[in-house]
Amino acid sequence: MTTPQWGYERADCTGEYALALFLDDMERVVEHYATLDGEQVETRIFQAQAAANKLLKAYANNARKRRPSMASSSTSKPL
Repeated sequence: MTTPQWGYERADCTGEYALALFLDDMERVVEHYATLDGEQVETRIFQAQAAANKLLKAYANNARKRRPSMASSSTSKPL
């Protein structure tokens, strides 16, 4: 059995579709840790949180790579 591709790995992971892919991936993480046998609940929650943090970081890194540079925009304003 092959593992499905994560949403952030897809070439079409941009814009609003990226949010849909992120939510699908989060559901995948939650389902995995919710059905994990042999581990205490606290351990599963800790592992699920760590996995969710890594997933969020992967999506954030992906968004930074795909985002056009703000420096090249003539309408950008300093914060």
